[in-house]
Amino acid sequence: MGKPPPARKYGAPLYAAAWPTGSTVYVAGGGGKKSSGIKNRVVAAVVTNQTLSDEVAHLQLEDCPIRMAAHPAGKILVLALGGGGLCRIDLTVPEHGGAPVLALATGEEADRLAKLPVAKALAFSSDGRRLAVGGEDASVIVLDWPSAQPRSSITAAGGLKDGVRDMDFSAAHQNRVLAIACEDGSCGLWDWEKGSLLLPLQLPESLRGGSFSRCRFARDGSMGLFTVAAHRGDGFLLHWEQNDDGDVTLKRKVKAANSPITAFDIGGQGSCLAVGTSEGDVFAWSTQSLSRLRRGKAAHMVFTTAAVMSPDDRTLLTVSADASAVVTGVQKPGRGRLLGRLTLVLLVVLAFLVWYISSLRNVKDLGDVQHLVEELAAEGDQ
Repeated sequence: MGKPPPARKYGAPLYAAAWPTGSTVYVAGGGGKKSSGIKNRVVAAVVTNQTLSDEVAHLQLEDCPIRMAAHPAGKILVLALGGGGLCRIDLTVPEHGGAPVLALATGEEADRLAKLPVAKALAFSSDGRRLAVGGEDASVIVLDWPSAQPRSSITAAGGLKDGVRDMDFSAAHQNRVLAIACEDGSCGLWDWEKGSLLLPLQLPESLRGGSFSRCRFARDGSMGLFTVAAHRGDGFLLHWEQNDDGDVTLKRKVKAANSPITAFDIGGQGSCLAVGTSEGDVFAWSTQSLSRLRRGKAAHMVFTTAAVMSPDDRTLLTVSADASAVVTGVQKPGRGRLLGRLTLVLLVVLAFLVWYISSLRNVKDLGDVQHLVEELAAEGDQ
C-alpha cells in the first residue's frame, strides 16, 4: 500500500478527467457561473514515468464543466456544464511533443449541444457514431455524431425512474444496448433505439437494500458488465455475464472499499477497473479476477470525483474536489505478483521446516529456534 502518490494541484475543484491517447491527460473543473473568483477551465498535463506535470495548456470556459467524455478517436472532448448544455473541444496534439491546442467548437453542431438540459452522464459508443447524454431530469438523449442531431430518447414516461447517474454502450451488442444507472439506485439494460427496458438488474440477497451507482461493459468483446453498488456504507464491485439467451447472471462480487465508491471507469484495454471513493482512496482492480491490483490510500483529501485509466491500462488518473489530480501506477498480475506469492509460500515452508526440525532436536524456546535457524544457514553456506 505505502504512502499515497504525490498530488498535483490545478487551482480549482476538479470534477472530470479524460485520457484519450498518448501521455497527455485532461482535467476539468471550476467555480461555476457566479463570480466566485475561481476560473472554469479544462487543463492539459503530461504524464511521464507515472508523474504528472504542471499544466501545459488550458482553455477557460464561462461555466463549470462537471462531466467529460473523450471521443474514441482521441481528438475531441465533450463536456457537460453545470448550468446546462454541452460544449465540444477540438484537440490538436503535436506528433513530436509539445503542448496541445484546445479549441472551443462553434457552428450549428455546437449550438445544438448548448441547448441540451443539465447532463450528469456522457458516453460515446465504441465506434464514435453515437453520444448518449443522461440528464438529471430522468432522460437519455442519444445523438448522432458528429452532427449532434437527436436520434432517440428515453424518458420517465418510457420507464426511466430517476435522474441518470451513469451510462455505457455495449460494444458486444453492436452499441444498441445501453446500461443505465439512476439516482434512485436502479440499473438496467435498455434498447435505446426503441426506448424500452430490456432487463432490470437485481442486487444479490446479501446486498439487498443497497443501490447501484455506476456501470461499465467489458471491453474484451464479451457480454460482461461491471457495476458498482453501495450497501451499508461500503462499496462493492459486481461482475455480470449475459448468455446467448439474454439471461444475465452474477459471476463475481467483492467488497472493494469501506466507503461509497464515487468514481468508476474501465480501461480501454479492458483489463483494469478504476475506482475512487468518498474518502479519497483510489484503487485499480483486475477485471478478470476482481482482485485488487493497487491501492492509494488517502490519495485525495476529500471525495474522488472522477477516475480514468491510461490507454495501456498501466496508470490510473483520479481527480477530486480538493483541486488535486493524482496518477497511480498499476501492477498487472504477472511476474511481480507471482514472485510475491512464491516468496510467501517459501516462508510458510521454511516456518514448517523450522518447527519440524526443532521438534526432532528438542528445541524448547525461541532462542533455541533462532540458534537453529543460524545453524541451518551455516550448514547451507557450507
